[in-house]
Formats: sequence, C-alpha cells, structure tokens
Amino acid sequence: MTWFKFFLGVRLWGNRRAVTRRLGFRELERSLTAGRNRAFTLLELLIIVAVAVTITGLSASFIINVNQKKKEVWTRSRVQTMNFAAERFRGANNVHPFPLPAELGETYDIPFSQFAKELSPLNKNLPGTPVVNRTPTDYFPFGDNTPYAEISPSGIVIDPWGNEYTAVWDRERDAVIISSNGRDGLPGTKDDIRSD
Repeated sequence: MTWFKFFLGVRLWGNRRAVTRRLGFRELERSLTAGRNRAFTLLELLIIVAVAVTITGLSASFIINVNQKKKEVWTRSRVQTMNFAAERFRGANNVHPFPLPAELGETYDIPFSQFAKELSPLNKNLPGTPVVNRTPTDYFPFGDNTPYAEISPSGIVIDPWGNEYTAVWDRERDAVIISSNGRDGLPGTKDDIRSD
C-alpha cells in the first residue's frame, strides 16, 4: 500500500523529493539519493567503452555493405545504359561503334575504352577521335554529375572499383554485351555485372 501511495503522490505532486517528505518516507529518500555523489568505477567505464566499440563496429560493417550494394546498383544501371547507347549508335549509323575484324569467331572481346569516344564524341577526357560518329551526338554522357570517377587520368572508362569495362560482341545474337568485373576485378566470377 505504501508503494502505491508513493507512486500516486509522484503523479499528483510531480516531485519525488516532495512526495517522500510529505508521506514521511525518509528512508526511501535516503536510498534514492545515496548513489548520486558516487563516481564511476574503472570496470563500469570499461564496460561502457566496450559497448561503444561494439556498436561502432556493427554500424561500420553495415555502412560498408550499404556502400558496396550502392556501387553494384550503380554499375548495373551504367552497364545497361552503355549497352542501350551502343544499340542506339548502331541504329543511327548502321554500324557497330567498334570495328569488327574480317575473321571472327563466335565472340569478339573489345576493351570498352576503344569505342567510348564513338558514344561520347563531345567528352574532352576521352582520348582519340570518333571514326564513324562524325556528327557530334553524345549517346552516353561519361562522368557528368556522377558519384564515382568514370574516366581514369589515362582516358580509360572505369567502374566504381577502378576496373575497365569490357565489351563482347556476340555473333549469334549480333549484339554487344558490356560488363564489369565487379568488386574483385576478376572476370568470370559471381560478382560480375553484365548487360545481358
């Protein structure tokens, strides 16, 4: 019954100290205020630091995973857009944006940077001059307002991990497949991102 009066008094009068004085709970008041002048012990401080380090470590790994997912989504979008730009170029000019050799197998690997200037002739950061695209039509804007560097200082078109994009011409489908080697930078692994 006394605890009920105490909590009811706190609700009515609002101040715990006033309630303990009015209801005569001097012992309760002493026990509530006894630990206020005591400092933290070394063990308590170490526990607090350990909890803070654990929380920081968990949040850091979460942030790193989020950034990797963001790069993957960005690269997937760029690969699809570059593939669409190559198809638009072919539709407008009736040729692929890269020269095909006379002797072809089933597929033909092309470094993407070899024909990037054809897709973006107005870009000053890409080396070379367009051969087929004589009209200055940008089919794909490289490096314009992007969160990642897309052109290296040497003029190579790179993905967010710093690897060069690759393109493969598939003879059977007569289509270009543009791909990124992903986070590990190795071709043929599960983290590769392809436009097909």
